Amino acid sequence: MSPSTAANNDTQEERTEIWRGHQEVVNKSLEVLSKARIGYEFCIDSKGPSIIVENEFAKTAYRDIKNRGGYIKLITEITPENIDYCKELMEFLELRHLDKIKGNFGIVDKVIYGGISDVQGGRSPSEYIFSTVTAFVSQNQISLTCSGTRQSLLRRE
Repeated sequence: MSPSTAANNDTQEERTEIWRGHQEVVNKSLEVLSKARIGYEFCIDSKGPSIIVENEFAKTAYRDIKNRGGYIKLITEITPENIDYCKELMEFLELRHLDKIKGNFGIVDKVIYGGISDVQGGRSPSEYIFSTVTAFVSQNQISLTCSGTRQSLLRRE
């Protein structure tokens, strides 16, 4: 199953893939996001907001999801170092703060998991785990939902 069909076809075989190399990770991630219809919920460490803001392709993909009627929800640790990036992100996504986040993962359309272990040096990741295995996606969806009991919703003032 290609990433482009995963968000659109519930009858596809469940699958897990490892994507390697910055370009493959970026290209396939954008392909998945381009097919998102329901939304994208993700959790990133404090280095992540700057990577998103500085990547026009990612910002366009997130805005396109919203334009298709979907939602974008981000949980991150907001720090003095990333506050300006977070303010910019709030223009097109719902942002929540959670202390001491480690790792980075997200769920697209409630059926696709994507994750990396760490963002190195402010660059996009060079390895990415993609999975449509229902049990795995559900477990990680619960992690996003449970963290909601400890997070703070930020509003643009």
